[in-house]
Amino acid sequence: MRSRKGMNWKSWLAGAMAVMMTMTAMPVGTVLAAQEEEQQQETENQETTGKNNISYTGRSLDFNSGWKFILKNVTEASDIQYDDSNWQNITLPHDWSIEQDFNPASKANAQGGYLDGGTGWYRKTFTLDESMKGKRVSIEFDGIMTVSTVYVNGEKLGSRFYGYSPYQYDITDYLKTDGSENVIAVKVTTAQPSSRWYTGSGIYRDVTLTITDSVHVDYNGMYVTTPSLEEDLKSGMAKVSAEATIVNSRKDSEKATVTEQILDADANIVAEKSTVQTLSEEKTKVKQELEVKNPHLWSTDDPYLYTAKTKITVDGTVVDEYETTFGMRYLTFTTDKGFYLNGQYTKLNGMCLHHDLGALGAATNERAVERQLQQMKAMGANAVRTAHNPASKVFIEKCNELGLMVVEESFDVWTKNKMGNDYSNYFKEHAEEDIKAMVDRDKNAPSVIMWCIGNEISYQSGDAEVAVNLNNWVKEIDTTRPTTINQRPKNVNSATSEKIMDTVDVVGFSYGSKELRQEWHKKHPEWVILNLEETSHVESRGVYIYPTEGAFDATMTNRTAQMDLENYQVSAYDLYGRERGPAHSETILEDLSLDFSLGTFIWTGVDYIGEPSPYAKESKTLADGTFLMPKSSYYGTVDTAGFEKDSYYLYQSQWTTEEKNPMVHLLPHWNWSTGEDVQVWAYSNCDAVELFVNGESLGKQEFKKNQTGLGVTYQTTEDGKLYLHWDTKFEAVEIEAVAYNESGDVVATDVIKTAGSAQKIKLTPDRRVICSDGQDLSYITAEVVDNKDVTVPEAMNQMEFEVTGGKIIGVDNGNAASTERYKSNKRKAFNGKALLIVASDGSGEDIKVTAKSSGLTDGTTTVYMDKGAAEINLLELLPVNVVTSVGTEPILPDSVTGVYSDGTEKQLSVIWDSVDPKKYAVSGTFTIEGKLENTNQKAFAKITVNDVIGVQPHTGMTVTGTAYKFPKTVNLIYSDGSKIQTNVTWDSVEDTAWNTEGIIRTEGKIEGSKYKAVATIRVAAEGSTAGNTALLANLKINGQDIEKFDENTTVYQVKLPYGNEKAEITAESKDNASVFVIPPVNYPGSYRILLQSEDGTKENTYTVNVEIEKPALKSVDLKLSAERIVEDQTYDLELEVTDQAGNTLKADDYEVVYESTDTSVVTVKEGTLYAVGSGTAQMIAKVTYNERVIASAPLTVKVESAGYEKKIVSFENVKIETNQHQAPALPKKVTANYDRGLSREIPVQWDTVKQEQYEKIGTFKVTGKVEGTSLKPEAEVVVKGIAAIENVSKVTLSKVAPELPGKVKVYWSDGTESVAKVTWDAIEKESYDSEGSFMAEGSVEGTTLKSEARIRVTDAYAEGTDLMTFRNDIYPKLSVSCKESSAEKIMDGVISEKNGERWDNYGSAYPEDVWIEYHFGFSEEAAYNLDQVSVNYYTDNYGAGLPNTAVFQYWNSKTQEWINVENQTAAANKVSSKRTDVTYKFDTVKTSRLRLNMSKKKTNGKGCIAIMEMSATAKEAVSNKTSLLSNISVNGQALDGFSPETMSYSYEYSGSVIPVITVETQDNAAATVIPTFDENGEIQIQVSSESGSDVSFSTYKIKLTRTDSGKGNEELEEIKKAAQEAAKTAEEAKENAQNAQADAVKAKDDAQKAETEAKAAQSKAEEAQKKAEEAQKTAKEAEETAKEAASQSGNSSHEAKAAQEKAELAKQAAEDAKSAAEIAREKAETAQNASMEARKQAQESQNAAETAEAGAQNAAKAAEAAEKAVQTAKTDAATAAEEAKKALQEAKEAKDLTETARKDAQNAAADAKTAKESCETAKIAAETAAANANAQAQLAEAAKTAAEAAAEKAETAKEQAEEAQKKAEEAQKKVEEALREAQILKQEMQEMHKDADFAQKKVFMKKVKSEKRSQITVNWKMVEEADGYTIQYAYNRKFKKAKTVKVSAKAKTRIKRLTGRKTCYVRIRAYKEKSTGEKIYTKYSAVKKAKVK
Repeated sequence: MRSRKGMNWKSWLAGAMAVMMTMTAMPVGTVLAAQEEEQQQETENQETTGKNNISYTGRSLDFNSGWKFILKNVTEASDIQYDDSNWQNITLPHDWSIEQDFNPASKANAQGGYLDGGTGWYRKTFTLDESMKGKRVSIEFDGIMTVSTVYVNGEKLGSRFYGYSPYQYDITDYLKTDGSENVIAVKVTTAQPSSRWYTGSGIYRDVTLTITDSVHVDYNGMYVTTPSLEEDLKSGMAKVSAEATIVNSRKDSEKATVTEQILDADANIVAEKSTVQTLSEEKTKVKQELEVKNPHLWSTDDPYLYTAKTKITVDGTVVDEYETTFGMRYLTFTTDKGFYLNGQYTKLNGMCLHHDLGALGAATNERAVERQLQQMKAMGANAVRTAHNPASKVFIEKCNELGLMVVEESFDVWTKNKMGNDYSNYFKEHAEEDIKAMVDRDKNAPSVIMWCIGNEISYQSGDAEVAVNLNNWVKEIDTTRPTTINQRPKNVNSATSEKIMDTVDVVGFSYGSKELRQEWHKKHPEWVILNLEETSHVESRGVYIYPTEGAFDATMTNRTAQMDLENYQVSAYDLYGRERGPAHSETILEDLSLDFSLGTFIWTGVDYIGEPSPYAKESKTLADGTFLMPKSSYYGTVDTAGFEKDSYYLYQSQWTTEEKNPMVHLLPHWNWSTGEDVQVWAYSNCDAVELFVNGESLGKQEFKKNQTGLGVTYQTTEDGKLYLHWDTKFEAVEIEAVAYNESGDVVATDVIKTAGSAQKIKLTPDRRVICSDGQDLSYITAEVVDNKDVTVPEAMNQMEFEVTGGKIIGVDNGNAASTERYKSNKRKAFNGKALLIVASDGSGEDIKVTAKSSGLTDGTTTVYMDKGAAEINLLELLPVNVVTSVGTEPILPDSVTGVYSDGTEKQLSVIWDSVDPKKYAVSGTFTIEGKLENTNQKAFAKITVNDVIGVQPHTGMTVTGTAYKFPKTVNLIYSDGSKIQTNVTWDSVEDTAWNTEGIIRTEGKIEGSKYKAVATIRVAAEGSTAGNTALLANLKINGQDIEKFDENTTVYQVKLPYGNEKAEITAESKDNASVFVIPPVNYPGSYRILLQSEDGTKENTYTVNVEIEKPALKSVDLKLSAERIVEDQTYDLELEVTDQAGNTLKADDYEVVYESTDTSVVTVKEGTLYAVGSGTAQMIAKVTYNERVIASAPLTVKVESAGYEKKIVSFENVKIETNQHQAPALPKKVTANYDRGLSREIPVQWDTVKQEQYEKIGTFKVTGKVEGTSLKPEAEVVVKGIAAIENVSKVTLSKVAPELPGKVKVYWSDGTESVAKVTWDAIEKESYDSEGSFMAEGSVEGTTLKSEARIRVTDAYAEGTDLMTFRNDIYPKLSVSCKESSAEKIMDGVISEKNGERWDNYGSAYPEDVWIEYHFGFSEEAAYNLDQVSVNYYTDNYGAGLPNTAVFQYWNSKTQEWINVENQTAAANKVSSKRTDVTYKFDTVKTSRLRLNMSKKKTNGKGCIAIMEMSATAKEAVSNKTSLLSNISVNGQALDGFSPETMSYSYEYSGSVIPVITVETQDNAAATVIPTFDENGEIQIQVSSESGSDVSFSTYKIKLTRTDSGKGNEELEEIKKAAQEAAKTAEEAKENAQNAQADAVKAKDDAQKAETEAKAAQSKAEEAQKKAEEAQKTAKEAEETAKEAASQSGNSSHEAKAAQEKAELAKQAAEDAKSAAEIAREKAETAQNASMEARKQAQESQNAAETAEAGAQNAAKAAEAAEKAVQTAKTDAATAAEEAKKALQEAKEAKDLTETARKDAQNAAADAKTAKESCETAKIAAETAAANANAQAQLAEAAKTAAEAAAEKAETAKEQAEEAQKKAEEAQKKVEEALREAQILKQEMQEMHKDADFAQKKVFMKKVKSEKRSQITVNWKMVEEADGYTIQYAYNRKFKKAKTVKVSAKAKTRIKRLTGRKTCYVRIRAYKEKSTGEKIYTKYSAVKKAKVK
């Protein structure tokens, strides 16, 4: 029968398995085959969607897949609508801490492995179909680390506080089964430091969804026992009691048939019974007894398992089936003869195991757990202890299957903490539910044999009752197993501790000597005693340091002898167990000698992350930039990678038998200096072992048989050791141990070979066939090997892994000091090995793995997927590698290893082809072919032929006058670094050459070799000695000094530039040591420099690992193959990237960024060119590869027009974020979407952003303009700011200054958090002198907001651990002024009067004045509160006595000085004649160091101080752990429905002002109110206890709903719409006015032309008049001439008369002409005046038009103001809505007015046109003035009249435009008035906030002092803003009949006329007086008292 992993565990265990009790419920029908396939597909889908659909197919469902995760505290993450699309997709179990980098500054520190915790959220979205209706659904978490809160669909289910406890929530009533989405959200917080080891973080164990009928078996609802099994077996049967707890969640009672069946391991029913039960209650217990014949017992050798199946039938239908795995076995615990399993004596050979799984972190994985437990089982362990917490469900199940007994432990702490954030903070409230959860889940597991209720508890007063409670809670669930507790014997030192030991059934000890345990057994013979923890041996795999024997004392003075301090490693020889326990061998022997002891559990089976003793806080940076920092333990017999250390084989040799598993194991490795002394150890369970070095026996050694008092046989050497050893000198090539049984038969061997130089990587999977479910794992060992596949024992090569078809789960190498990431594809080898963990990627493909390392041949392997086929097929023949030397025929194996599809491997016979001698005549490699016997299957072998590359030089020394004695042999060096000795013939040296000091060089010939030996002999003066060092003086590569060379550093990493085809290494030695450089077989690679000291006793090897930089980026060529590029089309770009080697790089190898000179023409997305617009642009591609950037040549792209028009239809949303007070950086371009074609980016001009918009937190919008469209893009700007600062709460002891945090949380308006430095105001000493409370303020970096600390001063304290005895591996540290060697006796916890068990200054050599100094801490130095120290002095009659003076000093870390304690007293108690105890008391100090200075006068050399032990118990203030509110007020009124336990509320309000929240807390908790800036948002109140937010933390939420926001919004939208319409109309009016203005300007121009022409007409008229006047003059002259002529001639009177008449006529004509000219002139003047008037009127018309335009603009502004009023009304004041309505009306009026203005402006334009025409007519009239002056006058008059009319119309337009402007201004004023009112309201609310803040303040009363004459003086600290104070005083604490004194704003007053000799209680509060006369009061101060004189 194959398991899920495809392995037959029966064959692995070499026998059938069996069991008794019961395991955990594994319900039936969990996963059908079809369902498995469907879920696998769903899992693939969930990788992207994070969702799945669930239908009812069975009782239980794996709920691990499809989760989302974020490492961030997102307060809204529980909301069902929260967007988690950008979260990480994960599959549970999950540990987020293991995914991080190691952080030297982590709060987890070394104890927690330097891996951070924090807060994370998980979410899973799923749907339930109709089949789920009526079902009960629960979710089961096997463990969440650490504090978790679970939500379903936004509803909180609950919180749990112990990361190791399993628990269940019934979620039925919260789910939706209509197909809509359900969301489970889990908040997880791991606060560091949370434990003494690495805990991990997150949902790190399995999650299961259980779906049942309403009638079903309860969660963990079966309890199966065999109470009388031992007696029953005598009758050949077993009575099985099966008790089912059945739940009936139906409304009515139900009659059900309950059937119990017992199934054997083959699923046969071996017992069955039914009963009918009426299920009337919610839960009913149904107990039935069944009988199984010939029961098969569960044991460690045969872990046989049964199944109990429970069926519930209602009305003939089976409604539930529930299966429980159990085993039958019985346990016997005795007080004097140990433990018996099934009646057989069994020593508990146990291993303690922590819960982490190395590179997987804490995340539970079935295969990882299985592998770990298999290793323990193979080692011989029969039991494990789950230190120090409940194990996972998987862990217990695997122990059931493998046959490992379990001591399941519950807690590492009770009420007293060991680390700041550990479980002690929750123990009192939650211990019962958590210990019951452990017992309830595993009560049926046959592997569990004991329940442990605590580990190394620091007992407090009252803990005896705690122990009783824990014991009783266990027994309430299970009575079939004993309880135990683990404690160090030296700490069982009080009545309380002994009472606790009496409470449990089995007393567990740790780190107690054999003698101590014997003493306790003698004192309490009724106790059953078990060694629950022992040894704490530390070692590093593959590290061997001399000496190999010796003790390690507690003061660490010897530690450097067995520790590699440079690299933070420890020797693997079994030397010491650190301070707490002995070496492994000693532990085993001690336990064997104690028959009464049940057994021992070793610390630990496997290394774990954290607690890296013996190193802590050490770190160093390496040459390659990485750093070493011990972060995981050294205790394990197996390292974190799962590689066995040597101690593993020590236990295997003792805990397994030769008969079943003969074994022998050798150490150390076999790569040393030739001739170096090496001690070889052998661990074996065989009778004798013989050691061979290169085939030569060093002798056989035998073990001696021994027996315990109970007859158990074990073996040791004659001198009592558990190992054999041989002292020898190193000589390559191999050592072999041959183990014999008692008959002398060879039953086991072990061979260690000398490794040559590193040549390649060898990959070996632990399982070559695995399941493809993505959870099954293959652990692949990556070894650095030579060409013979021998592991290079000190190789540290960097490896890189490539995987296809699978995924890398983790990497490791077991190096406790490595800080390489566990989640990576890279890892350095540690001492030759590294580990890669892989799983299937879900593709179903086989996993191909390649390992690479510079200079090494790649390693490859394949891990195959289990296809589930019935036929077993051969999958692969493993590679065959054979090494030979030139001229030597290779020896090929007779068989090869075949890998089969069922995971098995077989040896298959092979027949090889013959080998051509020519192929191995030269160095190199070749392949030979063969066939499997009786098949055509081919096999292949790779043959490597090595050749000699040189001869190791020889150096030596002789003194003058003495010829040097040359060696007969030298070493030939082969290409793989191996050596072979060969004879040499040296050239002769003249005898006289030895007489002179200097250097003699000579050569030697080697027969058959082309190489010669070289010897360099130093001739020195008489008395000189040969050099004894093998060190280099310098080291160069290619002629350059290697950087940071140091003679003591032997490994270097050198990276050469690309193109270096070789590297030349040159080296010079110190002290004439020989030097030989071995180049790598494959360049680049590792160069080895071999050195041998001049005297030949020491060898050393330096390694230079040479890497060649990858070829750099050379060229980038960007091409576009398309001939024509047309707008709105896409085109593929061609990018060719090459490196220096001419390789074309793949797209995955580099990063590329494309740039365009014009993104409105072309853009690029993911290598595709988008032609978004016509035009020309240039493109370049910038490529980044290996940190080098090269840009391509510009590619010119000309885009042709698409030939059609397109218009913008919308813009992409723009949303940006800015910080408060910081102007937003708006984009210069926006993306426009068109009615056809591609979108593109175009320039945008944003409106101006006003400063007030980003001065306040919230959201606002900015509108922009884009050329060519009336559409306007919008940008939403989110202004982020600090919403609140964390307030804190602390408690401190009286007289101890409170420790306030250096950083506090900052809560931002977007829901995020950060931390900032805080500087606290100085705290006066009087504040904490006595009990009371006070407040402190802190200034926070980066904000004016303050943090507030609530500080309570108390005298109540809890006693902590004794600080002066060993508590861990590092602290306390002790130093003394003399006799350091015995100092540890003061701190070993043992008070003994025996000699050698104390420290003293006895003897004349030692001073009279001495001191003892302690440093306190845990993983690092830490301060504690101390007020007394007890010293146990040894006093006798021989001079040992109390000191004459004894003064304590404490260390002030701030001033870096020792300060005397104050008020020290001493009280002595004479306990016996030789013991006096003195208790020193002093004022409490908080310090990390304490010193006792003593002096004792000596008389005649006698007199001394002798101390047996010192003790000091730390005191810690008892802090409240409550994080609850006592009241919430909204706007000063108590919140309806408030209850401290209710965390979520809803609150409805109206108006625009967001309610103000004030709170009060319980038990001095700190509360931080985080406001919302959304009127329908959520206000949060974060409450943390005095113990800190990491310990107890609550979040209250108040969801706000503005009831008038919907209606208001509708009205405001209507207003906004109307305002927008008004703005549009105003815009039109503005345009019309502008047109009118243009027409008026033209009319003005025309009028000016008419005026010019009128002037010309006037000029012509004046000319005509002038001519007329001249004519008149001529006529007059003619008349005068005529008259004269008449008078002279007389004769011609008739002619004269006629002339006179003619003259008269001329005169008359002249006068007529003159008159006509005058008329014409007048008419011309009239025309000119008319045209001037027209010009004037046209100007007025233009002015009117401009006025109309201004009015329109004002109307537009009014509309804009109205719109702004709408926006403002939305955010700041609801009252503005009414004003905005008025603004709407005004805007409408403005619209009407602007419309009228538009029409009038048009009329004005028409009239101006008429004026122009009239002016044209006037021009014509002027030209014909003489002929038609009257008509001209009339036309001019008409022009005047028209101009006047135009002026009148323009004036009307002006008046109407002015009226429109006036109305718009009035609208704007009203809007501004609304804004002012809103601002006033806002100011009032701010004032309310200030008043509320003032009311939350508390007066600090400094002191109350009693004065003479029945009066007291009260002093207090002034409160800012206070106008006065009221002081209450009374003669009782409850202030009954209190009196009040009112005091003005000062800080001191006197209260008189008090009753004498009475205690007066006083409290004070401040007030400030408002303008209304109302007074606002603060809280009362803490109460102080004074006794009246």
